Amino acid sequence: MKAASMLDNSPEDTTSVVLLTDPRSVLEALINNTSPKLAKLMTRLSNNLNKALQWIPAHCGVSGNGEADQLAKQGEKQSNQIPRFHTERKSPS
Repeated sequence: MKAASMLDNSPEDTTSVVLLTDPRSVLEALINNTSPKLAKLMTRLSNNLNKALQWIPAHCGVSGNGEADQLAKQGEKQSNQIPRFHTERKSPS
């Protein structure tokens, strides 16, 4: 939910987003619109963004997954989170 809220405040030139999630329930909630609040936000975002949703299974040997899990737990405890956006620019040919 936090990631979707951050996207709502993303820079105007954001055109694509990839959401990676460890808990499968989060992915299912996004796909099935089981949360009315999340469904409303995702509908607003779908008008402006190309989205890809990806489930990353926990403890299946995915490189960096354990570290990402630890960092996510640390981030939940911090009160001042700073959203970061990756911008991909293409140079003229």
